Amino acid sequence: CALGVLVIPDLSVKAAGGYIIQLLPAASDATIDKLEKSIGELRSVTAMLSDGMTPEDILGQVCGDLGVVFMETTEVSYKCYCTRQRVTDGFPSSPT
Repeated sequence: CALGVLVIPDLSVKAAGGYIIQLLPAASDATIDKLEKSIGELRSVTAMLSDGMTPEDILGQVCGDLGVVFMETTEVSYKCYCTRQRVTDGFPSSPT
């Protein structure tokens, strides 16, 4: 797991991102070794974001020569369902 936030001089967030790698039970020792080596050689997520790398670029760096196949991509967005009432009453489950 690695995260990064690129903060610019006015203290606003220019970019934020990261990755989580979870091995499947059948992962070979060779695959694990390759991932560990690749991750050990990576620059920080913040540095990669600063260079304009996309999530796909970063994943390519993480996986190295293991190869990556993108089956699907989904646009990520932020939505806040906060209201003054919900904040003062606590947060029940997400709105329907």
